[in-house]
Amino acid sequence: MDFKERLEGVFQPTPELKKVVDWNLVEGICSKSEEPFFSEQDYFDLVRLKLITRARLLEAKSRYEEILLGQSYSMGQNISLVKEDLEKVIKTLTSFLELITEIYQKKKVYAFKNQYRPRILRLAEKLALDDRELDILHYLILYFSDYEFSSFSKVENDIEGMARFFELKADEILSLLSLDNKLIKQGIFELEEKSFGGFLKRDIEMPAENVKALRGFSLTQEEFLKIEGTPIAEILRDEPDFN
Repeated sequence: MDFKERLEGVFQPTPELKKVVDWNLVEGICSKSEEPFFSEQDYFDLVRLKLITRARLLEAKSRYEEILLGQSYSMGQNISLVKEDLEKVIKTLTSFLELITEIYQKKKVYAFKNQYRPRILRLAEKLALDDRELDILHYLILYFSDYEFSSFSKVENDIEGMARFFELKADEILSLLSLDNKLIKQGIFELEEKSFGGFLKRDIEMPAENVKALRGFSLTQEEFLKIEGTPIAEILRDEPDFN
């Protein structure tokens, strides 16, 4: 069964969810699942879909938990029906996220075999980032450049919010906070020094030049000078049309 057939099966129990995704984009991604990425936009279309689907899934799970605990319902609602509907939504979004993740992993393998690779994958290779570190980088880039993604209640730019989003273990949280973290040492992102809520409430900031470059946009000369000497500048210099 190909990805397009599997896609239809995923949404069969809850076809109304098709209305909240860009269905043409989703079908296009599934139909090109056997092809490498062909542009920076093509890459981030899939990454964005993956992270927004995860954000929707987390919100559905949170709503379901609130109903189970009797914290969220309105007079006149049939709680059993609400729970049943949410269970279907959670099942659909879980299966959809698994499908999209599988496509992403497949296309990423093709990208490393292909002549064209998105900037962020070249950076990941240069810094030897693992999948979790790459996920965190995707999250931050979208948080600072995509209003829809950053508007989800489960999406925040502090350590606690990111830990909840990815369900990070204690060692992963400590690694994220460490000054030896590759992404911090190389100036890809930085942690705010002060926080009134403890270290988990420390905000993560990412320079606009880094976000812009890793999303595939051109930098002005002034912007490039701000990242000169960093791994991001090196991958830009390696591009044939660098000027």
